[in-house]
This record gives sequence, structure tokens and C-alpha cells, in this order.
Amino acid sequence: MKKPKPIAPLQFEPVNSEHSIEDFFLAVRFSRPLSENTHIQAVALGRRLSADHDLPAETLQAGLAISVDALSGIQPHNIGSTGTYFRRFNPKGGIDEELRIERNLIGYRTGVYDRWKGIVEKLEVLILPLVELYAKEVPILDSAILQYVDRFKIKGKSDVDWSEIFRSDTQWVVSGMLQTRTAWHSHCGRFEDSTAKKGDRRLVNVNIDVGESTAMLGGEQLNSLAILTLCSDNFIRPGATPILFSSTTIASSLRARFDALHVRSKEILKEVLSEPYLERIGMDKAPSI
Repeated sequence: MKKPKPIAPLQFEPVNSEHSIEDFFLAVRFSRPLSENTHIQAVALGRRLSADHDLPAETLQAGLAISVDALSGIQPHNIGSTGTYFRRFNPKGGIDEELRIERNLIGYRTGVYDRWKGIVEKLEVLILPLVELYAKEVPILDSAILQYVDRFKIKGKSDVDWSEIFRSDTQWVVSGMLQTRTAWHSHCGRFEDSTAKKGDRRLVNVNIDVGESTAMLGGEQLNSLAILTLCSDNFIRPGATPILFSSTTIASSLRARFDALHVRSKEILKEVLSEPYLERIGMDKAPSI
């Protein structure tokens, strides 16, 4: 009997042992900013929620506008606070988790992603209570946003061919870039009207970024590739009547929306990565990651 051909080891390793997710971001953007009074209430609520869920570091984010004058040149202008962030940092100074409260946006970011089930729990305890408060004053959403950054890396090489990581028939990477051995970028996006309802449509972006090779401590070379997958349901489009959300039902609507965005983002990753790498990160199974 003919022996099966041995399977070549994979060149690239995911950034985590169980999956390749380096960063996750979820947000709900409203059609206009809150009033000052309601924003104060939202920050106070966010402060209580953050205290209950180990986000101890509160930061006030300031905005900066730039104007250009013919006589004085470029002039920066402080436009005041743009939002309040509640964070937990890791010992290296990186952000493990973040709750973002802006006048027209509520966001959650984590660098310690485990499984989708954990994100659903954060949605329930951090995001949806704030969403219900916002919706009492601003019942129209601009968008619901879900974004993943997956990263793969290789050590000891300065000249890297990344083509084995991608499906040969993928439509999400500019084909001319696949054999490139220097730093490169491929950014693709489209609206998916086939999934949209009357007043909304889905935007999908897939951005591939390969940086320059860097030297680690000791001189060994490190290369990495990042895949950003963004799925956003947009609720405002020209000629369509905006959808009005009730503060009592918006939570259930967003639960279903984010579940659908999660499933679509994993479907897209399956259209990007080759089978061996899907198996390596457990994506050959149901999209529970």
C-alpha cells in the first residue's frame, strides 16, 4: 500500500495558541450626539458598570481640531472632551479591556479575546444598559460595528512568502500582492445589499497588512501579517426612512444583529484563509470562536 504523502508543517503561527485573534472591537453608533445632561448620566452609568466589571482606569479623551490660516499657518484648537474610556491594563502597559462612552458611540474593545460567548456576556452587562439609555433620547442608529484583527507571525526570516496562508481562490485579497515579499497592504470592501432590510445595508471590509521585518531581542527576525475583518450594519441611507428603535426593544434587536455580524465575519475569514490555517485556529468547526 502506498504511504500517504507527509503533510508539510505550517510556516506561520497564530498570535495565540488557540486562535489568531489579537484585537476585537464592537460598537453602537447613534445618528446624533447626546445632550450634555444625558451624556453625564451615561458616563455615571458607565462608571458604575466598569467598577462592577474590573475596568478601574478612567480616562477623559480630548479632541483636537486643525485649521490652516494664510498668515499664521497651521493652528491646533482644543475642542474639549470627546469621550470617557474605562480600561484595564496588563503588566506590559497594553489594554486588556476598554469601555468607550462618547456622545454618539458606545464601544467595547479587548485584547484578551477568548470565545464569542464571552463577548455576548460583555454585551449584556456593559453595552446594552447604556444603549437603552441613549435610545431614550436618540432612537435612530447610525451603525452596529463588529471588527476582528487576526494576526499570524513567523520568526527567523526577513524574506517571507505569505501566499500559503490564503485560499487560492479568495476574492478578499488583491491577487497581485500574494507573492510580494516586502511590506504590503490589500484593502477590499463592499456593501452587501442582499443581506439588507429596507432601511439598512451591510458594509464589509477586509484589510491585509504585512509590516516590515523587525529584529527581536537577540537579533532574531520577526514578521507578522494582520487580517482586519470589519462588518457593519448601517441604518442610514439616502432615500430610505430611518428605522426608529424603542428603548425597550433595542437590546433584543442588537443581540440578533451582533450574532449575525459575528457569523458573517467568520464566514469571510473562511473565504480568506487556506484550509490548513483554518484547522490550526479551530475555524474548520462551527463559528463559536
